[in-house]
Amino acid sequence: MEMTNVDPRELLQREILHLRTIVAGLSDADVIKPTACAGWRVADLITHLRLGTNEILQGLVSETDDPADRDALSYWKDWPPQGPTGFTDVRWLWAQTASYASTNSLKSHFDVSACAAQTACTHASQGRVVFQSHVMETDHFLSMWNTEFAVHHFDLVENLERGLSPSEEVMRSLVTTLDALTESTRLERWDDLSFIRKSTGRERLNLDERRELGELSSLFPAFG
Repeated sequence: MEMTNVDPRELLQREILHLRTIVAGLSDADVIKPTACAGWRVADLITHLRLGTNEILQGLVSETDDPADRDALSYWKDWPPQGPTGFTDVRWLWAQTASYASTNSLKSHFDVSACAAQTACTHASQGRVVFQSHVMETDHFLSMWNTEFAVHHFDLVENLERGLSPSEEVMRSLVTTLDALTESTRLERWDDLSFIRKSTGRERLNLDERRELGELSSLFPAFG
């Protein structure tokens, strides 16, 4: 997989900082707004992102000499598209979010974890790490998380008036990954945002798009 010219450490720490800035500015009213993730409010997505920052920290300290069996692209093959989201899919995260007594406690916990992950990304060494029973090169591990956070960045700001899009470099990295996962089947009329929404399942292919793509329409969405 061809990665961007920007060091994944720099790319991910920038994206985490951007998310920290957005979350810090959210109000009580903001955190109960819906996101582009089915069944998740902004508060739920913040909880999910906080759990992700913890996984970054756990991964970076789980160094290994074993050969890599996943990269920033093949990792997503383990997460195929799922059916419609139901209560059983969201109830655990709802419960985690409900444990916070206030918006400020939710935001504060996220910021502490995100700050630690941001620092760890900056100082991550070359090598390989164990993550979810697989081994990844550190650069690919960080690039995978850039994809995860960039997708959720768009999800987060879907209904926020002050929502800010990811940086140009983060956007380029995300589009590159999604283009590879969908085997470069992007329709010419799609701009980057439309392509991201279609390939992540946030927006379904319409009938005309399915006809135009033919059998290749099965590549959308790229992951669940």
